[in-house]
Amino acid sequence: MRIFFLKLFIFSIPFIMWCCVVIAVDPFNYFNVSRIINEEVKYKVSFKHNFPLYKCLKFKHDPSENVLLGDSRV
Repeated sequence: MRIFFLKLFIFSIPFIMWCCVVIAVDPFNYFNVSRIINEEVKYKVSFKHNFPLYKCLKFKHDPSENVLLGDSRV
């Protein structure tokens, strides 16, 4: 049984490392934990890639009192 858990741990090391890298880079600031990458760089990448996701996550972490929902005609 000990050998099984050792092999399971060795197998899971790449997945754990991948999760750590994703949390460290976090271009959309989903986890709001890491400050390794500058906010301006995250903005340039994620704003162009998926604007609605970027804005929704930004609102989730920093909500405001007034919200306007709609397109450019609002």
